[in-house]
Amino acid sequence: MTPLDTKTPTKRFMTIKELAGYFGVSATTIADWKRDGLLIYIQVRRVVRFDAAACEESLRENQIL
Repeated sequence: MTPLDTKTPTKRFMTIKELAGYFGVSATTIADWKRDGLLIYIQVRRVVRFDAAACEESLRENQIL
């Protein structure tokens, strides 16, 4: 068994505030990235949750991280 990376999120799906804290940016930045299509998320009516691992991969692919 390997030790967990300290940057690895404990939850797979996060709120906008949790994701902002994870990346160390503001909630407005997360909203901007979402609007620009850079983040992977699920939306059911008004509830939005972000797949943290997929968002991190997407941001790396787009050279933001």
